[in-house]
Amino acid sequence: MELSSSPEQPAAAAAAQPPAAAVPPDLLCPITYQLLEDPVMLVDSGQTYERAAIEEWLCRGNTKDPITGDYVLPLYYML
Repeated sequence: MELSSSPEQPAAAAAAQPPAAAVPPDLLCPITYQLLEDPVMLVDSGQTYERAAIEEWLCRGNTKDPITGDYVLPLYYML
């Protein structure tokens, strides 16, 4: 079998990937609006965030869940 490098191959590969609008909102971090790559869940609220985003949120001194507004446990309780 002979492989050809036709211009149709990149178009076919691109068509196989879903468009960004097709990503379910539950797979996006509510802080960054980016696709979750390292998701973590806050035990207090059950909300899921990108690890780096929620760590930065809490390290900035925020004490409430960014979505629910409920207070979260300080980081030193989780260590």
